Amino acid sequence: MSMIHVWGAMVLLFVLIMTPAISFLWSGWHVRRRDITDGFSDAAIQSYFQTFHPKVPLEQDLQKQFNAYYNDQFGRSRFVLPLLLLAGLVGLLLCWSAMSIPDLLQSQKVSDGEFPALAMVAVMGAYMWVLFDEITKWYSSDLSPGDIYWWCFRFTIAVPMGYAMKDVFTEGLAMPIAFFLGAFPTSQLMSIARRIATKKLGYADSENREISELQSMQGIDIQKAEQFSAEGITTILQLAYFDPIRLTIRTGFSYSYVVDCTCQALLWIYTEKDTVTMRKSGLRSSYEVLFLWLNLEDSANKAQSEQVILETAQALHFPEASLKNILEEVALDPYTIFLFLSWSGATKADFNEGQLKLLDLDK
Repeated sequence: MSMIHVWGAMVLLFVLIMTPAISFLWSGWHVRRRDITDGFSDAAIQSYFQTFHPKVPLEQDLQKQFNAYYNDQFGRSRFVLPLLLLAGLVGLLLCWSAMSIPDLLQSQKVSDGEFPALAMVAVMGAYMWVLFDEITKWYSSDLSPGDIYWWCFRFTIAVPMGYAMKDVFTEGLAMPIAFFLGAFPTSQLMSIARRIATKKLGYADSENREISELQSMQGIDIQKAEQFSAEGITTILQLAYFDPIRLTIRTGFSYSYVVDCTCQALLWIYTEKDTVTMRKSGLRSSYEVLFLWLNLEDSANKAQSEQVILETAQALHFPEASLKNILEEVALDPYTIFLFLSWSGATKADFNEGQLKLLDLDK
């Protein structure tokens, strides 16, 4: 194998791992941005700033102000540093490998300063995982700067992790294990390392294996709970009051999914497992609770809404007055109002005078 072939292969590998991220910034980022910002009415933007950034003065053109805020907080400029780090790290590892391959193929040995076979295999294992994760996120248009930093971390620990496995497994298994570690997500890889370390050191594994309480809600499985956990959200209360736009960007979930989970959390912190019974009355989350409460201000729907409240109280074996108090607290929570306005796309023109007063939009 000539040096031209070796270097040509490394250049192609470098281009391959950089292309999805660059493609995302070229087109996917706009899709991601539209998914969040285009459905926001002026009422939703006003509610967002009042709820999450109350000290920010509102401008006359709310759409322009919100777009400027989004670009400042989550714009493409935030990808520059992590992409440069990734390019430098991958370029260094691939160049190092390219310089070492000829000696390795000819004499099965490498000179001082060159990459041993185990190190190259470990790097390619990390390459396998990073490229897989990158293509997945590029395809779904949910790439974030944090993802790229994690990829840099994965390449950084690849070689030390490979050599650590060499002393844990037999010499014949060290090479394939170093590569196949690339099949594990980074969080699982760290869990494996932690378990091996605690076993070797003679300590009990202190890792908390309890199921996250987030899984009590609909639509959150182990994988989703782990992604929320990566953002520091391990309780339903935290989820209920976290900025949903920031959470959407950080987790890569769709905005609709984040809103749905947050709305469930806002109701759950008051009713907990009684939420399951309330679903039979159509009160699945704070979104439906606010919709019900708005109907109490509508003469055409008031009687039906009051009947729903009565039947729900009976189903829960709960005093009607107490249930009304809970529903009012949930419905008029500023976070509920913002989520309702941003998800429904409703404007001030869609509400009567009493409803506008409830939503604090009568200004």
